[in-house]
Amino acid sequence: MPEMTGPRGQPVGAVFGFTRDLLGLIEQKPDFLLCAFDLPGKTFRHQLYPEYKAERPEMHEDLQPQIPVIRQMLSALGIAQLECPGYEADDILATVARRAEDLGAHCVLVTNDKDCRQLISDHCKLYNIRKGEYFDRRSLLDEWGIRPDQVVDFQALVGDPVDQIPGVPLIGPKIARQLLEQYGSLENIFDHAHQVAGVKRRENLIASRQQAMLSRQLVRLEDNVPIVIDWNTARLGRANPDAALALCDELGFRSLAGKIRRLFSADGRSAPVRTFLVGPPQPETQVLPEADVVQATATDSVVANSRDTPSASAAVAPPHVSAVADEQRTIAREAGIPDADGGFGDRAGRSSPQATKGPASSVASGEPSSTAGDKSSSPASVEALPTAGGPEARIVAVGNRPITVTIVDTPQAFMEFVALLRQQKRFSIDTETTHVWPRWAEIVGLSFAWEDHRGWYLPLRAPEGEPRLDASETLSQLRDVLEDAGATKIGQNLKYDRIVLRCAGIELRGADFDTMIADYLLDSGSRSHSLDAMAHRYLNHSTIRIAELIGSGRNQKRMDEVPVRLVAAYAGEDAVLPWRLAPILKERLEQAGLRSLFEQVEMPLIDVLVDMEHLGMPIDARLLERLGDVYQRRLDELQSQIIELAGHPLNIDSPKQLQQVLFHELGLPRGRRTQTGNSTDAETLEELARLHPLPAKILEYRQYAKLKGTYVDALPRMVHPQTGRVHSSFNQVVTATGRLSSSNPNLQNIPVRTALGKSIRRAFLPSDPGGRIISADYSQ
Repeated sequence: MPEMTGPRGQPVGAVFGFTRDLLGLIEQKPDFLLCAFDLPGKTFRHQLYPEYKAERPEMHEDLQPQIPVIRQMLSALGIAQLECPGYEADDILATVARRAEDLGAHCVLVTNDKDCRQLISDHCKLYNIRKGEYFDRRSLLDEWGIRPDQVVDFQALVGDPVDQIPGVPLIGPKIARQLLEQYGSLENIFDHAHQVAGVKRRENLIASRQQAMLSRQLVRLEDNVPIVIDWNTARLGRANPDAALALCDELGFRSLAGKIRRLFSADGRSAPVRTFLVGPPQPETQVLPEADVVQATATDSVVANSRDTPSASAAVAPPHVSAVADEQRTIAREAGIPDADGGFGDRAGRSSPQATKGPASSVASGEPSSTAGDKSSSPASVEALPTAGGPEARIVAVGNRPITVTIVDTPQAFMEFVALLRQQKRFSIDTETTHVWPRWAEIVGLSFAWEDHRGWYLPLRAPEGEPRLDASETLSQLRDVLEDAGATKIGQNLKYDRIVLRCAGIELRGADFDTMIADYLLDSGSRSHSLDAMAHRYLNHSTIRIAELIGSGRNQKRMDEVPVRLVAAYAGEDAVLPWRLAPILKERLEQAGLRSLFEQVEMPLIDVLVDMEHLGMPIDARLLERLGDVYQRRLDELQSQIIELAGHPLNIDSPKQLQQVLFHELGLPRGRRTQTGNSTDAETLEELARLHPLPAKILEYRQYAKLKGTYVDALPRMVHPQTGRVHSSFNQVVTATGRLSSSNPNLQNIPVRTALGKSIRRAFLPSDPGGRIISADYSQ
């Protein structure tokens, strides 16, 4: 979190970030929510290895006074706080996960700590609150190439310098993965160490067996911490909204106060959803009511949720559960959790039913079967568009009903679709394209929606051999309705779609509601205003992620290389979800007194930004080329001077090598510690420059390298081949203060106070010969 201070000047950034995340978890409607803390002092791991975490830096002085305030907020929101002397918060998470699994529940651990990957199972997965993404068996296999039961062995081999876990020298993640693939376990690796390729690696393995076994003890989480978890107190209504609001007032959290008011009514209940918050632990019982999912975060919290999982009541209860089974069923029924013989739709492990089939329908082959709660593997079916023969792709449930997307890929089907579209006074629209930069993008397809559970997809580009519509004819037929301001349009990030359509010769008029901007106004401090995040937050819906379609990295595809059926399911969500979200967000804007700001300022601003981005800005590519040569010569000179001052060749871009030269070889004072050692950031180097000439040369080298890489070399590559201009994106929903930001390229971050920065600014030219560029700013 950035530095923040409250009304009395006290640091509040950590409290703000934690509370924001916490309210985000509550919005997801969990059945149980707990928070685990580390306590000061040593743990059982220090008895095993006194050097454990010995070099961890002290807690930042601004963070220490915020911990008690975080605990106050947890108490105000009625959330259980778990801790145990001699154990870490991760051990408590492991214990909660195991006990939840013993009771047939499903657990989600809200933590980025890689140690918790060892806890992944069929009943437990991790949740990255920063990205809004789950991490499960498949994710682990994709990233580390191992199974959950191999995580502790993997970490024992690799070690962890941050926590002073030794591991095995010269064994990194890649080699550890290969060894586990070949031998399966840590013991088996050491039993065959003499067979491992590479003399030095083989010697290290043979010499480090005891060290690796110790490392495994240190990284293995204890799942039997002696704590009592009172699940029976996890009833809705334990929050004290008045206390939470008073705390927000004391801390100056106006946006979070508004969120708390929306989440909780006067009696402390989260309205109008089914949510259980775990209160302070009581010693009477450890029985989990028949909810299905328990989640947890690494400060850390645990949340339980009964949606999208098999019914826990159908599982065989352990002996200590049976004694209070009747009472627990009563609690479960009050919470709306299904009994063993019933459930919410298809939440008890059954596949969802196929969409109703129309004439000439068939079931798509090669599609993955559905598993309860797995959005990405939902079934698809093919259904005929009446009289037209267009297929339909059934995707996931939103509000306990599936979305059906009709693929319009024949001239006859298109004419029927256009006739329907022209009857609509309001609809949602989205474009699928070949590029994230709208000026560079070509339209792959268009999606539309005017009902809560039905979308339409028009493919204009598709893989070879797949049906598609003629792009020119389709856009020509759509022009009148898209340019009709009387037919109002809804969308997510409509600015992008408007620029794309303008490049295709269509002026999208009647843009009435942008869900991304509405969500930003409601919570400008939120990390994400993406459709994925909003669908999860407001509709309890997990979306198809773009990476599922196009992949990532070197194997990433363009959208027009993905089968039309898959694109249709994704694009259908992009149209239906904004349609569903718009009335929810509109009501909240009204309640927050933000409707006039939204309608009179933010939505009209899109018109201005569309013009700015579409027009772009000319640059002098020849000047940048000359600057590139000058900068490179200076970089070469600085590199030679740095090597001379260091006394030997080194990689100037390597913090580890700089640390070695500055702090070990030259003996300069060490700055603050980071996860990779002592800091070599600009602030540290400026201090050290008073003592030795080398840090000053490194600073100058970095300045030239940054300007060359970020602007001098990059800007010419951003010039559009047709317009000869750069087309920066101006963002309304990024900064917490409400100002615009700029990206691709960032026109607002070019240095102005130095001669180097001014030389780069001269490369930007006015649109008209003889014109001038005016720079304006205001004080705030």
